[in-house]
Amino acid sequence: MLEIPDKCVLCGLMASQGVDWRALGWGLFAKCPRCGGYAFTEGVYLAAFRVPDGLEAIISCATRQSWESTGKPFVLDFISPDLERSIARRRETSVSENYDRLLCYLGGKLRRPSEIIEIRQSLDYPVIDVETPGDLAVYVAWLKEDGLIDDSGRGDVHAITLKKKGWDRLAPSRKVGGEPGTCFVAMWFDLAMNEAYEQGILAAVEDDCRQRALRIDRKEHNNQITDEIMAGIRGAEFMVADFTGHRAGVYYEAGFARGLGREVIYCCREDAFKERHFDTSVINHVVWTDPADLRKKLADRIRASILPKS
Repeated sequence: MLEIPDKCVLCGLMASQGVDWRALGWGLFAKCPRCGGYAFTEGVYLAAFRVPDGLEAIISCATRQSWESTGKPFVLDFISPDLERSIARRRETSVSENYDRLLCYLGGKLRRPSEIIEIRQSLDYPVIDVETPGDLAVYVAWLKEDGLIDDSGRGDVHAITLKKKGWDRLAPSRKVGGEPGTCFVAMWFDLAMNEAYEQGILAAVEDDCRQRALRIDRKEHNNQITDEIMAGIRGAEFMVADFTGHRAGVYYEAGFARGLGREVIYCCREDAFKERHFDTSVINHVVWTDPADLRKKLADRIRASILPKS
């Protein structure tokens, strides 16, 4: 029987402050009012999992936002270089993007103009990519100054309603859905495609365009893979789908994303392009020759078709 911790291992909140731990058949699940839901496999927990130095606060943003967007726990495993890089990148989120994310978070919790949502600086700052309660307070103040919200709270607690200007600003993003700045990547998971992903897609999405890439085979989880794929697509603002190898799953995932109203950027390596299925033949593809070519063309496409709408 695994020993139940007496506090959140990410932020240090105690059980008496609302942290709830539960033993599962494969590990431990925690629900923290600050960090959201997250879980450990038994092997990782017994190996004394430790968050890399310097990422303690920002990993709470990753777990809380994942919990808010999917309702499923963020499974913490031995942190790989890819995961550590993705978490660390949250420090590069722009001020304007955090501003919009906070408004989207508030709008997602409210359904009527008369409703009020209470948020606590000390517990809720990880809903956007900041590392201190004070930073969250600044964004709340800016939204109020710009006439998007009313705030009748005091001290640590903000009691927020959306004003008409806030509802109007949210209207376009409500039609599309997904977490702003998140890109789901659908592609052939073959070793021969690793360079295309690392040096092409990932570099274009994260390094050049400052969005976050989600590739499902590199996400740690203990759920059915199809459930994770559907949740990942629903939680993303847009998709990059590479059809090299012409995997049936990529066609299906791209169709599912389009059905949800997500933007899909179609890509294919030049030597495989002529074999594309007839039902995608009329769609404009990013046709690439090597990872460097893919990176440049994909970054240009994201800047032209995705970023102006963000």
